[in-house]
Amino acid sequence: MPLSRWSSRGIGPILAVALACPVASPVLAQAPVPAAAAPADPPPQSGTPVGTNGVPLPPPPDAANPTPEHIAQARKLILATGISRSFDVMIAEFMDQIGNSVTQERPELVTDMHAVLDKLKPEFDRQSQEMIDQSAKIYASLLSQKDIDTILTFYNTEAGKRYVAMQPLFLNQLLSGTQAWQQKIAINMMARVRAEMKKKGHDL
Repeated sequence: MPLSRWSSRGIGPILAVALACPVASPVLAQAPVPAAAAPADPPPQSGTPVGTNGVPLPPPPDAANPTPEHIAQARKLILATGISRSFDVMIAEFMDQIGNSVTQERPELVTDMHAVLDKLKPEFDRQSQEMIDQSAKIYASLLSQKDIDTILTFYNTEAGKRYVAMQPLFLNQLLSGTQAWQQKIAINMMARVRAEMKKKGHDL
């Protein structure tokens, strides 16, 4: 009996696009769930951000040593953009995985498993705050506080809020369209390569 009570459905592949944080699917019956590691400071950036015109962007003047206020504003941006939802989804998915892994082998434990996971859910939910805090530090290292304030202004408008609310629907539809597009491109590309190689006397 699947335990999908905790998952936030309809979020779609938010992490695959906006957060790059795919939900893992470990075989929990075979391997223990690792303890959550304390969030580390953001790693040093190996590259330089490049603008849409291809010109490298200068680093924000206050990114090297962001103030607590700078990080706090970055945290508001994480929440306003909806990125934090992906962490909530990951927590819910892990709870489902644990519950399903145990009750598939021991279906008589479903009732007690529901009770235990309901009790532990607030504790697990708080752990998503660790990733929000880490994400805020990363944003503060990449964007000046002035930039963050400007971006926040948009996300706090009605249009910005609608934009965030529509992202799950947009990403789900985009994923479906992208899969069809990839298949078409792969077929067309191979056909064109074969045609050009045939001109050179090679049959693929």
